Amino acid sequence: LAEEARLLREQKLAAFRQTVTVALSGTKLLPKNYNASRYSPLFQMVLAVENKGAVDIRGIKGKVIFRDLFDDEIMQLNLSLDESVKAGEKKTINGYGMEINQFIDDHVRLANTKYEDLKFEFVPEMIVFADGTTQRMPD
Repeated sequence: LAEEARLLREQKLAAFRQTVTVALSGTKLLPKNYNASRYSPLFQMVLAVENKGAVDIRGIKGKVIFRDLFDDEIMQLNLSLDESVKAGEKKTINGYGMEINQFIDDHVRLANTKYEDLKFEFVPEMIVFADGTTQRMPD
């Protein structure tokens, strides 16, 4: 039964990857700026998204796993992209990220890791299409 569930998950993951790709194409660290009401540094991702399918996408939900140069996990971050991506379109998306808490080691480590030393993995959970249908990963 466990093997059957694992195979189903692998098949679903392959189907997701044939439909959409989410990749990290850059990062920005915005310093705190009280005049801009930013009271903590802000880590922002620049994402490259490609819709390889035949139906427009309204949103993508999943988890981002950041690893360092040695493949050690730095942290995980939930991500809900509520951006439309037309069928066949490649799109750069900005503005997603997190506030850096200087008292949380993983946050500081992520903020201090250079982009070229950062490994990015997107684990999809759900795609919402423009026609109202969805594609979900099994639990």
